[in-house]
Amino acid sequence: MTGPRTLLVTVSNSGPLGANVAIQLVERTTFSGWENRWWLGEDLYATGPIQRTLAPFSSEIVAVRVQVPAILITTFRARQQWVRLTSPDSSFVDQVLLGAGETFSTQPSKGLLRRGGPSGPIEISAIGDPGHWRHTAKHNIFMTFVNLTGRSHEMKAWWYLAKGSEARPWLDAVAAGVSTRITLGPWTSATVSVTAYTDAPIGSWQLSAWIHLNEQPGRLVQSDVLWVSEAITVT
Repeated sequence: MTGPRTLLVTVSNSGPLGANVAIQLVERTTFSGWENRWWLGEDLYATGPIQRTLAPFSSEIVAVRVQVPAILITTFRARQQWVRLTSPDSSFVDQVLLGAGETFSTQPSKGLLRRGGPSGPIEISAIGDPGHWRHTAKHNIFMTFVNLTGRSHEMKAWWYLAKGSEARPWLDAVAAGVSTRITLGPWTSATVSVTAYTDAPIGSWQLSAWIHLNEQPGRLVQSDVLWVSEAITVT
């Protein structure tokens, strides 16, 4: 649903003292490779907070008006919706994930290995390899990126073929590629093809993709890294 709607939320105070709370609907996403970890993820968008003062042992029905940006709905089709209550100091009071059984039984993306969530606003959501690697060819790797924020970002992407799943594969990479500068608009995604600048030697290797933000001229800051879970065999 792309148009505005109203969500009716019942909030209750079960204590003997009055309580001030703010109510919001929050759109969130899980990360590629961690789709089964529904409790982890990133906030994408939140409605403005609705302030309420609840008397002791009372409840109230609050109407939350929601209009999620259309581009966010298009890009994040499997997004989550949370109702979140916060106190005046912005600490969590309570939050509830809206959903049925399938919300909690999602399987992680096959073929991907993630060791941590994105440290920046851009996530790597997919890596596509050529399937059959030959040592006489400079292969193309497809990488898909998604902007988790409502602001545009400029970045560059790298991929490396190296031994094992090392934390710094560029130190002994046997093949690699780097993209030109990429700009992603608010809540958008893009798939780019990056060609290796060397042939890959015969052997068994691990493929990883890296994305860095161009936060200021001449300074790149890592935003995300993702590995292909199965070894790449070059013949």
